Amino acid sequence: MRSRTVRIILLLLMVMGFGLVGPQKSEAQVSCSTFEETGQEVCYDFLQYWLDHGKLAQQGYPITGRIQERSETDGQVYLVQYFERAVFELHPENEAPNNVLLSLLGTFRYKEKYPDGAPGQEPNNTPGSVLYNETGKRVGGVFFDYWQKNGGLAQQGLPISDEFTEKSDIDGQSYRVQYFERAVFELHPENEPPYNVLLSQLGTIRKKTLEGTPVNFTTTDGVKLAGSQYGTGSTAVILSAICSPDGKDGWTGFALNLAAKGYMALTYYYRGLGTSGGRADMTLLDTDLHAAIAFARSQGAKKIVLAGGSCGGTISLKASATEKPDAVIVLASPLTLPNIEVSTDELKNITVPKLFAGSADDPFTARIEEMYALAVEPKEKLIYPGRAHATDIFTTEHGDDLTQKLLSFIEKNVPAR
Repeated sequence: MRSRTVRIILLLLMVMGFGLVGPQKSEAQVSCSTFEETGQEVCYDFLQYWLDHGKLAQQGYPITGRIQERSETDGQVYLVQYFERAVFELHPENEAPNNVLLSLLGTFRYKEKYPDGAPGQEPNNTPGSVLYNETGKRVGGVFFDYWQKNGGLAQQGLPISDEFTEKSDIDGQSYRVQYFERAVFELHPENEPPYNVLLSQLGTIRKKTLEGTPVNFTTTDGVKLAGSQYGTGSTAVILSAICSPDGKDGWTGFALNLAAKGYMALTYYYRGLGTSGGRADMTLLDTDLHAAIAFARSQGAKKIVLAGGSCGGTISLKASATEKPDAVIVLASPLTLPNIEVSTDELKNITVPKLFAGSADDPFTARIEEMYALAVEPKEKLIYPGRAHATDIFTTEHGDDLTQKLLSFIEKNVPAR
């Protein structure tokens, strides 16, 4: 995480006019494999686990690169990689092979889809079936045979449901299924063994949930931008990213929290980044933000909250002069970007509630302190220990506190309804 922060700071310094040495060619990686089907690379411990634990049949193809993510199981942040049927978590504190563990995707999906338990469950009482006292569920027949032959407890986890019929989120067909902590077994009697039992693509489903609803909107100069909308509602929170290619992802967890609270949350790629069109241009970031605000209003938003990290915070403040939002959140942002400057007069004229946040050892936090001193009431300030930059704070031990304080600030000042 620290190296990611350094890269972001160097990028900002570069675009603000400080000379830097150009990027150096990295050494060729070893023990890696690129999957042409998805264009994703799997390396080192993750690749070894994939090879040793069922490969394509058990794990599926990789569908993301390696990312930092906070676990829903224990609240800790791990390096993870998504596959079609699983999510790998790196646990360097453990000896191999337990240094790679699988996220409890079956548990997460079951709780999300069936908070009161799945209807129509039928325990498998065929000869040889086993009751697991830990969960009170039985496994038998072809599902038990598959469980035993394909990793058992370590790979699949305990059963958390009995068998029932479910419509697939992937192909819309109905299958006999059973949920386990780390997987969902699907019965395919039309296939010959061992393909008569297949695993649901829980990794694909979870990734789609995290991605929100894909949206597109066009800037006033004709550039088509790509974004993700989470939830609906009359209050929209526009989340502007840090200045890095994957910066949009830094807001994903918070966007999901907002949607659960009844807000519309919008994340987006700046022009030339991700799946947005055009060429990257730091001088037009505010134009991109204005397009995102216009889109939210076209979707029914009556109130607007602007929140941004690093350069996203700068343009959020700048836009406040003309867009008149109902609240503003700024995480570790400079006052000046190329051709974009928040003047002292503009800052003093922003009279809506404002929250400024950063990390004590982040070089840009000095700007946060300056902004806070110049800003008029109502205003709040959060400074955390460490050097995590902007949305990277979400991946630290202070992430939960930052999430709750930002949510409280928004709910207090701009209710969802």
